[in-house]
Amino acid sequence: GLFCVVLSERGSIAGTMQRAFCAALRQHHGKVVLASALAYSSQQQQQQTSCFFWGSRKTDDPQRKPGDVPLPTTTTTTPKPSLLVKEPKTGVEFVSESDGLELKGCGVRLKFGLVPVYAVALYAPPKATFETLKSQRKEIRMTLVRTIDRTTFVTAIEEQVAKRCDDRKQVDAFRDMCTAKLNPKLVTGTTTALLLESDGKVALSVDGIMEAFVYVPQVADALLDVYLGPDSVSPTARDSIKRGLAPP
Repeated sequence: GLFCVVLSERGSIAGTMQRAFCAALRQHHGKVVLASALAYSSQQQQQQTSCFFWGSRKTDDPQRKPGDVPLPTTTTTTPKPSLLVKEPKTGVEFVSESDGLELKGCGVRLKFGLVPVYAVALYAPPKATFETLKSQRKEIRMTLVRTIDRTTFVTAIEEQVAKRCDDRKQVDAFRDMCTAKLNPKLVTGTTTALLLESDGKVALSVDGIMEAFVYVPQVADALLDVYLGPDSVSPTARDSIKRGLAPP
């Protein structure tokens, strides 16, 4: 059978002792292969012994072939976390990137122009412009800064969408999805996101978990106008997002 003797830098066999050792092995096991462990010296120095033997005998590792030398272990690097951007009025923090989309800006939704209800942000492709947003994938993300009931939250968005959408069936489908998937009580810190796809699909997620989606292209366009149009419900968000978008 074939034996391989790997000698580390700390414990080599030299001169007459080396030849006698090889001759003894040859009588019992046939050919002997000597291999230097220089390439693995850093790994082997951590071991208590200075010689390692692998032969044609059955090994514990079914993937290792006779004569194989174990490779140094590899390490994986943990990706750096995204930066956080704080909305100044509410203190809510948004990650700078999410699922291939970049944070373009954020602001606050106020009740009666005075009381903060939620912080809102827009995520879009890195090179997105104001003119190309409708035909691109984007996400509107809202984080509550006060506890409100589901009906109040959904109705407020529905009313704004209905002003901008002529297809009542699409508005109703969007409202029904939100009503079915949101909790009756939305507590402070709840994050609701609406992912708007270029094909008109609107997907709803709550605290990072995808809940449902509907194909309502007119509603998708209306939602974009709710926050970026001239009558935006959050002028601070609209202005911040326009600054963050790429120039035309």
